[in-house]
Amino acid sequence: MADVVVVGAGLSGLIAARTLKAKGANVTVLEARNRIGGRMWKAEVPIVKKTAIVDLGGQWVGPGQQAMKDLAIEFNVVPFDQYTTGPTVIRYDGKSYLDDKDPPAPNPTDRDVIKRLWKEMDSEAAKVVPDTKKPWGSAFAAESDRSTLAQWIAGKHSGNPYADFYVGLDATFNQSGGSPHEVSLLHSMFEHEANPAEGEPDKSLLAGGAGQFPQLIATKAGLTVRLSSRVIAISQTLEKVNVAIANNTAFDADAVIVAMPPSVSSAIYYAPALPARRLQLSSRMAMGTIAKIACVYESPWWRPQHGGKFSGTAVGDEEMTVAVTADSGERGEEAPGVLTSFIQGRKLLEWSALKDRDAREAAVLNDLEKYFGDQVKKLLHTYVEMIWPMEQFTGGAYNGYLPPGGWTSYGQAIREPVGRIFWAGTETATEWYGYFDGAVTAGVRAAEEVAKALKLG
Repeated sequence: MADVVVVGAGLSGLIAARTLKAKGANVTVLEARNRIGGRMWKAEVPIVKKTAIVDLGGQWVGPGQQAMKDLAIEFNVVPFDQYTTGPTVIRYDGKSYLDDKDPPAPNPTDRDVIKRLWKEMDSEAAKVVPDTKKPWGSAFAAESDRSTLAQWIAGKHSGNPYADFYVGLDATFNQSGGSPHEVSLLHSMFEHEANPAEGEPDKSLLAGGAGQFPQLIATKAGLTVRLSSRVIAISQTLEKVNVAIANNTAFDADAVIVAMPPSVSSAIYYAPALPARRLQLSSRMAMGTIAKIACVYESPWWRPQHGGKFSGTAVGDEEMTVAVTADSGERGEEAPGVLTSFIQGRKLLEWSALKDRDAREAAVLNDLEKYFGDQVKKLLHTYVEMIWPMEQFTGGAYNGYLPPGGWTSYGQAIREPVGRIFWAGTETATEWYGYFDGAVTAGVRAAEEVAKALKLG
């Protein structure tokens, strides 16, 4: 029986492990944390006789994501549409606006310019990235990889500051979580093509929370997962691979799958050394700068049917610490209210440096009060925060992105096996990159590569 070690018990690693186990391999999963799930993680907040489900990591799925649809059916987890009835709150240039159209804008002219910019992105991205398996491969890739998303927006000379702001925020918020001035234009175009808007990736939430899937997968597959087992070294010969963890324990195997963000995988010592392209890729693929905060209430008071007047969605410019909010509550009028906030980029760095949790909470609530009124403070039951850039075994959220020059110089190493070392994780996906769906398909792909190399199944 072949022995395989999977490093990382996030969604992609667990899927890889169960795929290989089904093919007859003896699989051990090593996880540095004291929990499984990686960026798929939930908390439960008791409220009187109810429990609020809070996804501290990813939460959205879309009807165009077949792998997650299949997984939801397998475990009888029901997707439901996120609540969006009512207007979006816009805070821009010190003023507040309400708009129930998409994209939200202070006026129709602003919205028309946003739509024009996105149409131009659609056209250019299709030309620059005709093959998402090789975003570095087209004749136009090198030119796009020399600039950032912010430079592309500025170069369009839209003459509309709000549209420029909104496109930059919308692109980075719905992609890696990096800032427009950091993300390569080629990377942004790659995500634009790999994550098509028509697949509605942010349409639905999952009853019971997305964070329930890791345990469901591990339990059903009977996976052996060793927690608090940080991998410090991977050594290989022509015949075997040895995986060492921090407590001086080591595992011999026929192959290893590293299922973690490339930047985190660079903390492992490899012998022999990784090829230069792979090592350089790992050191350059930064994680997005995102924190996720949930404010939990006994009811979703902001919804019109609860006497409110908002959808729970808000967007704000750089005067605001909280850039985006969303209604993340479960279905049903009796369900608790969960108002999710996101802090991104430079604002996150400033906010996360505040002296303590109480100061951070106050800053968030002050912004939410500007968006939705004083009930955000008066009715608050529980405040929950997750600062992903402070998680050393993830390094940020939502996923990895490359700066200018990254894809064309180093990108082709993203999935390329190195001897008996194979790579999984949503950063290796070619469709639904950065999403749960990409994590699932990447796990299956890595497992199939190992199965072929070891002649399994």
